[in-house]
Amino acid sequence: ITKIVKLGVLDVISEIESTSDIREPMRSDRFGEETESGGHVDLPRSWHMRLAQKIVSGHRCQNVQEQFDRMSFVIFNYDRCFEQYIKHYFRQYYGISDGEAAALVNGMQIFHPYGTIGLPHWRSQSSVPTVRFGPGSESFAGRPNEVAAQIQTFAEPDTRYTEERTEIRERIHHADVIVFLGFGFADQNMELLRPAGLQGSPAKKRTREVYATAFGLSHQNADVSKNKINTIFGAKQHLYFGGERDTCDDLLRNFDGRIFPPDLQTFEEHENGRS
Repeated sequence: ITKIVKLGVLDVISEIESTSDIREPMRSDRFGEETESGGHVDLPRSWHMRLAQKIVSGHRCQNVQEQFDRMSFVIFNYDRCFEQYIKHYFRQYYGISDGEAAALVNGMQIFHPYGTIGLPHWRSQSSVPTVRFGPGSESFAGRPNEVAAQIQTFAEPDTRYTEERTEIRERIHHADVIVFLGFGFADQNMELLRPAGLQGSPAKKRTREVYATAFGLSHQNADVSKNKINTIFGAKQHLYFGGERDTCDDLLRNFDGRIFPPDLQTFEEHENGRS
């Protein structure tokens, strides 16, 4: 049954990607064969854009890696939309080639603790099969079982991606700011985020700022989620929850100056004595 579920997930996500606004722009050659054109992509305005703008703010292409070193992204979804969007944004913002933009994304700390339906073909990693973003089921033709095996469902034992999850916990342990966007606060996921060395134990007290969306959550369920955060990270948190109708973009906008303080956005200008 688990195998069938995974193949279903693979099929649904790949078909959604095939109609996505962020799929690779294509062109046909004289023989009717379609290839990637590397052309402009009209990126939809979403929280991805607001986040991308903050990542590059005050940074030239040559040293934006310094910004990446201060951020980590933990993505519980199986899709590759975040990586795909950010790659297009970097390419168009900096006016660089697709390969150069891909290299920037490959320098980011992006974790998928439950795996993905394969890495985008431009984000190669020897142990994970690559799957093109956009062509639908054609992207994994002939190897659906191999690709589906890369994802882990809730029903499976929590034994995969252990090295990646250890790295996630270590980074959470040292984080000063934690932001939850569209997160469901399931117990299994919260335990996965428990800071390093604290699995199964109350978290030691350490002051952090924690921000979270609560879109669609009742006040009662939002309180339950807040209690889970305090249990995992310790009660000594500055906790900021969005409103019941606040989207991810709303949260990033409303807490812009706290999530992205000036020293994080513009340290390049300070170093160069321009501000």
